[in-house]
Amino acid sequence: MEEARQLLEQTRKKKGGAVAKDGEKLDRKQLMQEAYQERLKEAQELERKLARLAKTMDHLERARREEEAPYLEAAYQDRLAQDKAYHEEQQEQQLAAHRTAWEVDIVEKRRLSRMYEDKHSFAALIVSRRQEEFEALQKARERRLQERRAQKKNEREIARRHEFVRRCRQQVQDRIAELEEQRRKEEEERRKAEREEQRRKAEEAAAKQRAREEEIERKLQEEKQAMLAERTAPPAAAAASSGGGGSRFVPPALRRKMEADAAA
Repeated sequence: MEEARQLLEQTRKKKGGAVAKDGEKLDRKQLMQEAYQERLKEAQELERKLARLAKTMDHLERARREEEAPYLEAAYQDRLAQDKAYHEEQQEQQLAAHRTAWEVDIVEKRRLSRMYEDKHSFAALIVSRRQEEFEALQKARERRLQERRAQKKNEREIARRHEFVRRCRQQVQDRIAELEEQRRKEEEERRKAEREEQRRKAEEAAAKQRAREEEIERKLQEEKQAMLAERTAPPAAAAASSGGGGSRFVPPALRRKMEADAAA
């Protein structure tokens, strides 16, 4: 609020307008609007001044060019003449240098022509040495290639043997595992058969035991019924039966069981 008031007062002072008094109440929005309007007017005025200045400068530049056009043409023609003279001078110097170099080359050619035979012999010697060096390098290269081929062949053979050994070991391990699995299955089947045989024998023994117990039970029942029949029979019949056939042997354990059953 205070900044807007100060800005408005500065603008009014520049234009010579009235300054707001201390007791004068101004709305913030009004202050901002007036300050914006003043700034906008200043910017528009500055743009108009710049446009007028650019137009003036354009007229001055155009007038300067029209006045300097003859001087520029004269300077261009003078520079063109200087460039032409410099080009002709350079051409003459190049021709002279070329002529001098040609004369030097002719002299050097005459001097070297006497060395042609020596040059030819020296060149032939260099070529022969280079040929020998090349053949030696070629043989060395071929020897290295052969050694490398032999080394690679040996490496392939070693790798092939290692692979063969590895496959054999794997086959042996697989066969051992197969035999171990077969032995384990056979052992399991044998144990299973033994358990079945033991179970069968136990069942047979139990069946025989049950048969013996049933036979004993049957005999005990028969003896029990016989004793009951003897007790309930008349004395004469009992005496006749006892006198005619005599007494029958009864095992002590069976007799005790029969007496216990009779007492019950």
